[in-house]
Amino acid sequence: MGAATPEFATTTDAATTSEFLEAVTEGDVDRALTLCRPEIFYSVPGRGTIGGDHIGASAVRAALCAPPRTGARTLRLLTHTVIGEESPVVSHLEVLAELDGEPVRYRMMLLFRFTGGLISEIHEFTDDQYIVDDLFAPPPIPPGGRRNGWRFGRGRH
Repeated sequence: MGAATPEFATTTDAATTSEFLEAVTEGDVDRALTLCRPEIFYSVPGRGTIGGDHIGASAVRAALCAPPRTGARTLRLLTHTVIGEESPVVSHLEVLAELDGEPVRYRMMLLFRFTGGLISEIHEFTDDQYIVDDLFAPPPIPPGGRRNGWRFGRGRH
């Protein structure tokens, strides 16, 4: 009588990618981050509030939870395809939103890299960066306010 062979749950990187996207779509960022390495790297193009390189789970959480600007509503992600079984995995998504009462949509690709079965890098690419920058535009600077050391508005500088 032989020893029983233990059964291990095997998951592909594509399945992990799909689970990550499902969690983000449902707004469950905590669940999404359990699928990532603590030192995850997330690169978002553009000049909006979420643009830039985010390193570490807390920085990625902040980017994923960043609210769109005032006037933007109904942000929805629709996953169309996940390509590749093992790292790297690419996902094609469509984003639907409402901006100042008008519907907007854009497509994006996410490139996922894995280390040890967990997501270690996410690189975002979009087909219309202007819409993304508008959705996540920083709040306006009030007259006399400062940003990056520069003073804006009325009066002498």
